[in-house]
Amino acid sequence: MKRLISILLVFAMVLCLAACGSHDGSESEEEVKVMTPEEVVAAGLDCIISFDEDSVAEYFIFEDDDTDLGNILNSGNDAEEAEDSESAEDIEIEEDTTELADAEMVKLIFSHMTYKIIGSEINGDTATVTVDITNKDAAAAFGSAFLALLSIAFSGASDEEIDAAFNSAFTESFESSENDSVTNNVVINLKMIDGKWMADTNNDAFLNAISGGLLSAIEELSDM
Repeated sequence: MKRLISILLVFAMVLCLAACGSHDGSESEEEVKVMTPEEVVAAGLDCIISFDEDSVAEYFIFEDDDTDLGNILNSGNDAEEAEDSESAEDIEIEEDTTELADAEMVKLIFSHMTYKIIGSEINGDTATVTVDITNKDAAAAFGSAFLALLSIAFSGASDEEIDAAFNSAFTESFESSENDSVTNNVVINLKMIDGKWMADTNNDAFLNAISGGLLSAIEELSDM
């Protein structure tokens, strides 16, 4: 189950790790112009679609210090606490390989996302933007991949073989011409921070929409 849930975590990690980026203070006068809430949301979504981790923090708020996500991101330090340094190194290599495969899957999902800004409302230092986010049905692809995983999980296959089978089945199902698109209507909250609008990522509906329903699919599986 950890292997499957890690795919979802990559979504949040892509956004969260990007928050570490810094500004060099070299903006021109044209770039200082305050973007509207709709422009901020559109620019942020464009960064997600293009998997631009360095720029996405320009448009989204990250408040994960007290969340489970923050603990999960820090859990990568556990390997460093292993008494056997060689074992720790092996663990790190395996985790890096898995994260790379998961990141490629997330990149694939984001690349199929489109959106349409429906409208916005400003109320002082807060605002909302309503947007229709469309993506291929990742939840259906996840279901197909999970069935494929079950078919070999007890066959004596190695973890690497199981991971490869899952990724292959998901990719094939997700990109299939028979896999329909799904559209989710999402309301994104924004705050005025240091003179510019920033969108809030702490929104399950938003994460579910950009993931093509993958969030809901994994939560349903976890509840079983």
